[in-house]
Amino acid sequence: MNKNTTRLILALFATLLLVFSNPSESDHKSAVKAKANSLMQNQVKKATGDQEGESAGLGGSLSKLIGGFFVDKLIDASVTRTNFLLFSLTDFSYEGKSNVIGFGVLGNVFITSKLDDQLVR
Repeated sequence: MNKNTTRLILALFATLLLVFSNPSESDHKSAVKAKANSLMQNQVKKATGDQEGESAGLGGSLSKLIGGFFVDKLIDASVTRTNFLLFSLTDFSYEGKSNVIGFGVLGNVFITSKLDDQLVR
């Protein structure tokens, strides 16, 4: 095999790897939900005076439960994936505006800090 054939095989292998490991829309939504729930827990901790566990009381637990439910519904309705075959982008649409808040490649989804701005405002 000459150099060009080897390069072609490697390029084809890399392309196929990227295509078949591109995260699905549910992967994108799961990553956004995980990040949003983490943000929400931080907000609850701030609101309850940074108390953790049972010391936060029923109010903290109830707000986490209800907030988590609403965050999940919001994300299911607002997050979509734009597929570019080799990679994908996570889009968040709210109030008629759409922003790219993350990207997916090689089976991983990376959420940027733009999500913080979208959810905390």
